[in-house]
Amino acid sequence: SMLIQYGDLRQFNLEPLIAKAKDVDQLLDEINVLFLNGQMQSDTRTIIHRAVSEAVPKRNNDDMRRVYRERVSLALYLALLSTDYLVLK
Repeated sequence: SMLIQYGDLRQFNLEPLIAKAKDVDQLLDEINVLFLNGQMQSDTRTIIHRAVSEAVPKRNNDDMRRVYRERVSLALYLALLSTDYLVLK
């Protein structure tokens, strides 16, 4: 099963998610499939989308990879705290 404990994310390869993080919708689609079995509720998605979209470059020369990692971390954290995830377990 793809369902994992939050602590196990250290072992999880985040690269495929980081690669999608430029587009928040694509990132959330991927997290929905990988972790929530496609069961993410639309209100959950809206909340996460809003929060993750606020992770943007602070300065013009900001490292985009850092921004994308931040998006992935935040999106995963919120998705795995969501009732959508906890109910699946």
